[in-house]
Amino acid sequence: MTFKQEHIMVEVAACLSVIHDGEGARDLSIFCQEGEDSIFLQKIEEIHAFAGGEQQAVVERMRFLASGEEFTNLADIHPAWLVEALSKESPRIIGIILRYLPSAQVRYIIEHLPRRIKQNLPQLIDSFAVPAPILKIIRKRFERRFISSAIPRGTGEFRFENIACLGGRSLQVLFKDIGLHELAMALKGIDRRSLSIIFNRLSVEEARGLQQRIRSIVDVHPALLREAKYTVLEVSLSEATPDDLLFEIGLIAFAKSLSIDDAAIFSMIRQKIEPSRSYSLRRYIDQHAPSNFADIVAMRKEIILRRVEILSKSGEINEAAVGGLLFPPPLPSATEEAAGLLYNPKSSPYNWHEKDSVI
Repeated sequence: MTFKQEHIMVEVAACLSVIHDGEGARDLSIFCQEGEDSIFLQKIEEIHAFAGGEQQAVVERMRFLASGEEFTNLADIHPAWLVEALSKESPRIIGIILRYLPSAQVRYIIEHLPRRIKQNLPQLIDSFAVPAPILKIIRKRFERRFISSAIPRGTGEFRFENIACLGGRSLQVLFKDIGLHELAMALKGIDRRSLSIIFNRLSVEEARGLQQRIRSIVDVHPALLREAKYTVLEVSLSEATPDDLLFEIGLIAFAKSLSIDDAAIFSMIRQKIEPSRSYSLRRYIDQHAPSNFADIVAMRKEIILRRVEILSKSGEINEAAVGGLLFPPPLPSATEEAAGLLYNPKSSPYNWHEKDSVI
């Protein structure tokens, strides 16, 4: 059973619980398997939000889940992009589109639509009276606004471009993890006193996580450690929370792993993260991709692939984009070649001495 199928089964169970017990459905979470209770409670809240107490709407939602007609290629689009697109449609079209979206997105959209549109939305049950041919036309027209992230995987190997297949939640996890790794590389070799100042500004859990990541940084090329310091210097210190800071560092580090030939990756992931983050990533790519050197890019991509593999094995990234694919083994030869290039100014365009004077 896939990750998506498991969530559908939990949502169907939540629908049945709401139909039978109404507001008391939450109490049934004690019968869920370990790890599913939080998902069950989340689905209960989403069902109450979009159904508004209409039992028939919940029944239709359950039938709809069983039909498998949900917008599979829109499930990973950040709902803020969907709100932007739907705001240009009529209330009746919006009501029809909401029928085909996952309940979590429906809840977000209803909460963030302009009040003038929200007040004119039809009852959810009304959208089920629209003839099937009309529904098909509306669906296809709306889907064309968003780029599909389907990538052929004939080799059975997870490659860097497969990152574009990750869902929005997994991309958030990955970017924060990349940010933590980049910060750890930047702090590698820093004296204990300076580190303690940084740790004291974090929670105990965050400080412990950063300390462990710093200790895990071994056999990393000095060029990457140096590049990581520049990455941290680019980030605005006004970032509100440690999570925001790590996310921003992760965006810059990811942009530094791309070459000008990797533009398609951004086009496929840009709508999976919130618009403000997407615009920042676009700016960082425009700034770094044209000047990123192939040897640095190769080493950065290797690090990111290893992080995706680790996150996949730990369950933090758990979806079809990763499941069943093999990760390529590390390529030490590439690092050795890069080492020769970086320390030999005659064989590389990378001016080591020029950057050496900054930090």
